[in-house]
Amino acid sequence: MSVQRIADLRKKVQAANLDGMIIADLDQVRYLAGYTGSNGLLVITDKTALFLTDFRYTEQAKKEVKGAKVNIMKTGDLVAGLAEFPGLNRRNMRKRNQRGQLPNCIKIAGYKRCKCV
Repeated sequence: MSVQRIADLRKKVQAANLDGMIIADLDQVRYLAGYTGSNGLLVITDKTALFLTDFRYTEQAKKEVKGAKVNIMKTGDLVAGLAEFPGLNRRNMRKRNQRGQLPNCIKIAGYKRCKCV
């Protein structure tokens, strides 16, 4: 089910002419990817789905997350950790440079910490 939900969201991202979406609300992450932990971030682009969490949740994420590649971050600040993924930075996004965000997913302070957007 999670795989299909992510695929459906990816189609909506493409239809909305976005490069991707950052999903930080854990209820939405659980709905989309199946993850029940307390620290996780889901990034959906038109080509891939990435799930980020920190080392404390390695086993849980590998067991629960479906439809997204699990990435274990060195720090608990997952928003700042997005900068570690060169495919998510401005230079590698398409010229439209558009990203979507579900309501209330990332607070402004977190958004400003994200060096890739």
